[in-house]
Amino acid sequence: MRWRPRQYGIATASRYAINYSEHHLLSHPEDTEQRVLLETHIDVDGTTLRVFNTHLSLSDQARQTQVQEILEITNRYDERTIIVGDFNSRPESQPIEALRDDYRDVLHEHGEAEFTFRMPPIGNYSDENLARHVDDPRRLDYVFCTPDLETKFPETYYSPASDHAAIAVDVRFIDE
Repeated sequence: MRWRPRQYGIATASRYAINYSEHHLLSHPEDTEQRVLLETHIDVDGTTLRVFNTHLSLSDQARQTQVQEILEITNRYDERTIIVGDFNSRPESQPIEALRDDYRDVLHEHGEAEFTFRMPPIGNYSDENLARHVDDPRRLDYVFCTPDLETKFPETYYSPASDHAAIAVDVRFIDE
């Protein structure tokens, strides 16, 4: 079977009004796909919640650069910010540690989601590859937020539609 490029992307869906969105292009190694950070401002009953969504590179060096770029963008705001996505990085990696310096790692705080990735890439289902991933599950997906947000009930959901788990978290503003 011949490999064919797939179309996919990132999106932020909300039951509340989205007042602003912007795609920030992130650095990426030559001959690799463009990575982005999707910035979305959501009006939650008159209060703005900023949600940033991304899917980082497979390259270690590129991920470090991309996280620095993400922090430059997200640190413009000091409150009500969530950063989510597939960071392609394990919890002990430098990119994740850099994010934890400025934001709370929601799943880690709640002791949830030891792994969010346990399948081989779509279209790469050899028995050897499948066994390697099932025996070596990884946490590659994260929810980070500012301290002024209360998070509860994080859960992961697995579906044959993706090689990554979906993550759901209840988020509430902390009254000031």
